[in-house]
Amino acid sequence: MIFEPNGYHALIITRSDMPKFASGNRASGTADENKSVVLGTVVYFGTYQVNEADGTYTVQVDGTTFPN
Repeated sequence: MIFEPNGYHALIITRSDMPKFASGNRASGTADENKSVVLGTVVYFGTYQVNEADGTYTVQVDGTTFPN
């Protein structure tokens, strides 16, 4: 997770054993290759605020790879 001083954050989680695309081009991945990426990755980003008084932070998700 990355917190920038300007109030933006990003979280990126990927499987460590993510298979490579046989073609070397993600735009021409097979159904199985694309499924592996979707099931093995989650990303979200947005803004955050810190509450120094109680030692917490709150994130606002502006975009994600899982839109639900």
